[in-house]
Amino acid sequence: PLTLTYGPLNRQFMQLPPLSTNEAEYAYLLDQSFLRIRNEQDRVLYQKLGVVQPSMGQFYATHVVQKLQQRNIDSAKMDVLSVSILRNLTQLEKESPGLCEKLKQCAFVRSEANPSV
Repeated sequence: PLTLTYGPLNRQFMQLPPLSTNEAEYAYLLDQSFLRIRNEQDRVLYQKLGVVQPSMGQFYATHVVQKLQQRNIDSAKMDVLSVSILRNLTQLEKESPGLCEKLKQCAFVRSEANPSV
């Protein structure tokens, strides 16, 4: 069961999860800096309070790349994440210029020559 924690709204460190058509696809990538929202009404209310919502490109550039560099994603999820990144790369790069260069430094594509990479 999910344990909910409550605390003050620190807009300097807290942000909304990025808007996506399939939030479940990336929910495991969210850390404590993201607010947990129940529905889109929550998103609207938090935005009225001035909470920032990154684009998917910004989210990948600031959070996902870091997890990739730390190799902090299990291999079952890595395959799905890799395909998602490659499928959406053009849009992600538009939203966060330089993301492609950051990704080139990460081991996120399966390599048959070295499966542990």
